[in-house]
Amino acid sequence: MPLEEIANERYVVLAVDEAELAARRSWARTPWMPEVVFRTRPVEAFRSTVAAGTGVTIRSDTVSRPWSRAGLRLETRDPAEPVPTMDVGLVRRLGAELGAAARALRDFLSYTFNAAGQSLASR
Repeated sequence: MPLEEIANERYVVLAVDEAELAARRSWARTPWMPEVVFRTRPVEAFRSTVAAGTGVTIRSDTVSRPWSRAGLRLETRDPAEPVPTMDVGLVRRLGAELGAAARALRDFLSYTFNAAGQSLASR
Protein backbone atom coordinates (compact mmCIF):
# COMPACT_ATOMS: atom_id res chain seq x y z
CA MET A 1 0.00 0.00 0.00
CA PRO A 2 1.55 3.35 -0.97
CA LEU A 3 2.34 5.72 1.89
CA GLU A 4 0.26 8.41 0.20
CA GLU A 5 -2.82 6.16 0.52
CA ILE A 6 -1.99 5.37 4.15
CA ALA A 7 -1.69 9.10 4.87
CA ASN A 8 -5.23 9.62 3.56
CA GLU A 9 -6.62 7.16 6.12
CA ARG A 10 -7.48 7.90 9.73
CA TYR A 11 -4.31 7.03 11.67
CA VAL A 12 -3.82 5.33 15.05
CA VAL A 13 -0.59 5.92 16.98
CA LEU A 14 1.04 3.74 19.62
CA ALA A 15 2.39 6.32 22.08
CA VAL A 16 4.86 4.14 23.95
CA ASP A 17 8.66 4.30 24.23
CA GLU A 18 10.13 5.48 20.92
CA ALA A 19 7.23 4.30 18.73
CA GLU A 20 5.46 7.65 18.39
CA LEU A 21 8.68 9.56 17.79
CA ALA A 22 9.78 7.00 15.19
CA ALA A 23 6.41 7.33 13.44
CA ARG A 24 6.65 11.14 13.36
CA ARG A 25 10.19 10.96 11.98
CA SER A 26 9.07 8.49 9.31
CA TRP A 27 6.22 10.69 8.14
CA ALA A 28 8.42 13.81 8.25
CA ARG A 29 10.52 12.24 5.46
CA THR A 30 7.49 12.20 3.17
CA PRO A 31 5.31 14.95 1.69
CA TRP A 32 2.30 13.48 3.55
CA MET A 33 1.09 13.53 7.14
CA PRO A 34 -1.83 11.35 8.27
CA GLU A 35 -4.61 12.64 10.50
CA VAL A 36 -4.07 11.07 13.93
CA VAL A 37 -7.51 10.13 15.26
CA PHE A 38 -6.41 8.05 18.24
CA ARG A 39 -3.28 7.88 20.38
CA THR A 40 -2.84 5.26 23.10
CA ARG A 41 -0.13 3.72 25.27
CA PRO A 42 -1.50 0.21 26.01
CA VAL A 43 -0.57 -2.12 23.16
CA GLU A 44 -3.85 -4.04 23.47
CA ALA A 45 -5.89 -0.83 23.17
CA PHE A 46 -3.81 0.12 20.12
CA ARG A 47 -4.34 -3.28 18.49
CA SER A 48 -8.08 -3.34 19.32
CA THR A 49 -8.62 0.18 17.99
CA VAL A 50 -7.13 -0.76 14.63
CA ALA A 51 -8.99 -4.10 14.57
CA ALA A 52 -12.29 -2.29 15.22
CA GLY A 53 -11.74 -0.20 12.10
CA THR A 54 -11.14 3.14 13.81
CA GLY A 55 -8.06 3.73 11.69
CA VAL A 56 -4.90 2.28 10.21
CA THR A 57 -1.31 2.32 11.40
CA ILE A 58 2.24 1.38 10.56
CA ARG A 59 3.49 -0.64 13.49
CA SER A 60 6.59 -2.47 14.53
CA ASP A 61 6.80 -6.24 14.09
CA THR A 62 7.41 -6.43 17.84
CA VAL A 63 3.72 -5.61 18.47
CA SER A 64 2.47 -7.71 15.57
CA ARG A 65 -0.28 -10.23 16.06
CA PRO A 66 -3.08 -10.78 13.51
CA TRP A 67 -5.95 -10.51 16.02
CA SER A 68 -7.16 -8.33 18.87
CA ARG A 69 -7.91 -9.59 22.35
CA ALA A 70 -11.61 -9.47 21.37
CA GLY A 71 -10.87 -11.86 18.50
CA LEU A 72 -11.12 -9.30 15.70
CA ARG A 73 -8.73 -9.93 12.80
CA LEU A 74 -6.10 -7.39 11.77
CA GLU A 75 -5.24 -7.13 8.09
CA THR A 76 -1.56 -6.63 7.36
CA ARG A 77 -0.25 -4.96 4.23
CA ASP A 78 3.33 -3.94 3.59
CA PRO A 79 3.93 -0.29 2.72
CA ALA A 80 5.00 0.12 -0.91
CA GLU A 81 7.89 2.36 0.14
CA PRO A 82 10.48 1.39 2.75
CA VAL A 83 9.95 2.75 6.25
CA PRO A 84 12.72 3.19 8.83
CA THR A 85 13.29 0.37 11.27
CA MET A 86 12.96 0.69 15.02
CA ASP A 87 15.73 -0.63 17.25
CA VAL A 88 15.09 -3.27 19.88
CA GLY A 89 17.42 -3.74 22.80
CA LEU A 90 17.92 -5.90 25.85
CA VAL A 91 19.47 -4.29 28.92
CA ARG A 92 21.04 -6.09 31.85
CA ARG A 93 23.32 -5.24 34.75
CA LEU A 94 26.97 -5.37 33.70
CA GLY A 95 28.51 -8.71 34.57
CA ALA A 96 25.18 -10.29 35.53
CA GLU A 97 24.61 -13.87 34.44
CA LEU A 98 21.54 -14.39 32.31
CA GLY A 99 19.07 -17.02 33.46
CA ALA A 100 17.45 -19.46 31.05
CA ALA A 101 14.43 -17.22 30.37
CA ALA A 102 16.61 -14.16 29.70
CA ARG A 103 18.86 -16.18 27.36
CA ALA A 104 15.79 -17.44 25.49
CA LEU A 105 14.52 -13.86 25.11
CA ARG A 106 17.94 -12.64 23.99
CA ASP A 107 18.20 -15.42 21.41
CA PHE A 108 14.67 -14.78 20.16
CA LEU A 109 15.34 -11.06 19.74
CA SER A 110 18.68 -11.76 18.09
CA TYR A 111 17.42 -14.24 15.53
CA THR A 112 14.11 -12.49 14.86
CA PHE A 113 14.99 -8.80 14.75
CA ASN A 114 18.73 -8.49 14.12
CA ALA A 115 18.79 -7.29 10.51
CA ALA A 116 22.51 -7.99 10.19
CA GLY A 117 21.88 -11.65 11.00
CA GLN A 118 24.57 -11.64 13.67
CA SER A 119 24.03 -13.34 16.99
CA LEU A 120 23.88 -11.04 20.00
CA ALA A 121 24.80 -13.97 22.27
CA SER A 122 28.45 -12.97 22.56
CA ARG A 123 27.77 -9.33 23.38
